[in-house]
Amino acid sequence: MPLMKSPGTSSSPMTRYRPCAFSPAQMDTFRDIGPLHACQPPYNLFERGIEADVLPYCRENGITILAYGALCRGLLSGRMGPDTRFDGDDLRQSDPKFQSSRFDQYLAAVRALDHFARERFEAAFKPVRSGRPLRGRPASPTSRYPKSSGGRTPPGVFRVFAALSDPTRP
Repeated sequence: MPLMKSPGTSSSPMTRYRPCAFSPAQMDTFRDIGPLHACQPPYNLFERGIEADVLPYCRENGITILAYGALCRGLLSGRMGPDTRFDGDDLRQSDPKFQSSRFDQYLAAVRALDHFARERFEAAFKPVRSGRPLRGRPASPTSRYPKSSGGRTPPGVFRVFAALSDPTRP
């Protein structure tokens, strides 16, 4: 896509430009015109496409990522259900994630993620000494993972990520 002038800019040498998309090829084109200091793509559990090319490109070129949409337009807030409606000029009316059957699939993925998180939380903060609560701070969730995992992400998380990246899977 071509670069576009930002609205309200002058034609002076200090004119600001913005890329119309966030591909590395477009950022290269932009960097031929002037410095690029930040990239602002959407990034959340459902929109992770930038991991393949944009994140590595920005890391290699010292470009700051200012990601937006961490809750995926409210979808990951846990407050939406099948009866949720979007009125007026709400952007979600045209977003494919919020259209009928796809919306149901995303809601199912959110429920699965919620269930997984609750199980992990309960396992991490369960009293462990003869039925009495522990005094002081509860153990951190990573301290409950097997030592063999080195405190890394447990395998169950990867199953949730796989379901999230392909909401058509059952």
